[in-house]
Amino acid sequence: MVEDEPRVYEIRIHGCPTSQEALALQDPIERLLCPDPDHAPPCEIP
Repeated sequence: MVEDEPRVYEIRIHGCPTSQEALALQDPIERLLCPDPDHAPPCEIP
């Protein structure tokens, strides 16, 4: 793998019976992983 290539990380949360509940978790999880939502892309924190 080339070191400069961007990587994709996938986080799976088990236990959400509906898609709506799973989508509702996106923002809180995003804030946990990246507390500064206004920074320029790409995010430094994977």
